[in-house]
Amino acid sequence: MKFKNTIEFQGNGTHKSVKQKIRTETEARVVSGIGGVVSRSIVKRRYPINIITSTVPRKGKDAYLAVTNVSHALMERFTSGEFWGSIYNRQDSNGWMEVKDHSVLAGEANTRQRFGYRDRSFCYSRNVAADNGWLTRDNSSYSSCVSSS
Repeated sequence: MKFKNTIEFQGNGTHKSVKQKIRTETEARVVSGIGGVVSRSIVKRRYPINIITSTVPRKGKDAYLAVTNVSHALMERFTSGEFWGSIYNRQDSNGWMEVKDHSVLAGEANTRQRFGYRDRSFCYSRNVAADNGWLTRDNSSYSSCVSSS
């Protein structure tokens, strides 16, 4: 397992950035009584996450704008004998809100998510989007895949 985390503050704390990367590798082996490897499976995963928040004062309104962006993902590759596959799942979200005296005056948000699965014979993908609580896109595809790993 590898882990890296970075946190940055700028503008007297009005801008904050968090970046984190995690990588894992897991191996499982089945060994015979005489010590030979009968089977072997390997799973490699990456989990990146990025979070950015900003607070921007509003001119003449005694209010501020809070802006947040979040991106995170899971990327996985696995093998077991002749079988192999991969998964990709990423979500990006953005939003803002105008705040005055602890009350939210306005705001908007959106989320985009992409998912994909692939192995030696099967491919699936889905792309979903939502804006301000409404589903704006939901596309998926399923197909047979012929390629090498």
